[in-house]
Amino acid sequence: DDYYYPIHLSSFYDALSKDNFPVAFYFGHTAVDLDGKVEEPPYEPVAAKNNIEFFIFNTIGIPRSCIHIDILKKHQFNPAISIGEDTELWTRIAREYPVHCINKYTQAYTEHADRSVSDVNVKPLLASVVTLKHIFTNFSKQEISSAARAHSLGYAYFRLAQSYRKNYKYGKMVSALVNSTVNTPAFRPKEKIYMLIKGFQESLLGIKK
Repeated sequence: DDYYYPIHLSSFYDALSKDNFPVAFYFGHTAVDLDGKVEEPPYEPVAAKNNIEFFIFNTIGIPRSCIHIDILKKHQFNPAISIGEDTELWTRIAREYPVHCINKYTQAYTEHADRSVSDVNVKPLLASVVTLKHIFTNFSKQEISSAARAHSLGYAYFRLAQSYRKNYKYGKMVSALVNSTVNTPAFRPKEKIYMLIKGFQESLLGIKK
C-alpha cells in the first residue's frame, strides 16, 4: 500500500554523494494518499534535544529511511517487538551515528482501516506503550529526559483512551486517561474531560459493541 515516488532513489543518492557517502541514517518526508488524493503535509518536527528524542517524538517509517549497511550489520530489528520496532531500532542507531534529513517528499503511505496502527485497533496502541517503556529502560535520563518520557507516554495513553472509547471499553478508557493525565496534565485537558463525559453518558445508555 505504501509506495515510492519516482525520485526516491535519486534523491537519496544525490544527498549521499554530496556528503561523500557517510556511515549515517538518512530519511525523507512522507505524503498521505487518501483514496488517490496525495497530500504533502508541512514537515514540522517536534523540538528535541538530541536525535534519540527526535525519534521518540517523530514517526519515521521504514520506507522513509536510508541506512548505511555497516550500521545494519551492527544493529538489527528486535524480533520480540512488533509495534514500534522501527522507533526502537532508530533510537539505538541514533545513539552512535549521525542522522540527516534530505528535506524532500519521496514516499507516500495509503491511509486505510487495515493499517497496523489505527484509532480503532486497541492492540497495537497498547503495544506502542509497551515499546516506549522498553526503550526507556535502555536509555539514561541524559539521553531521554524525564520530560520527553512523560510527554511521549502521555500522548500514547491519550490515543489508547480514544481507541478504548471507540471500542466501548469505558473502564479501560478512564484508566488510560488517568495515565495520560499523570504523565502530561496540560495535554489536551478539554478533550480529556469531554471524553470522560461522553464515555460516562454512553455507558449509562448501555452503548456497547
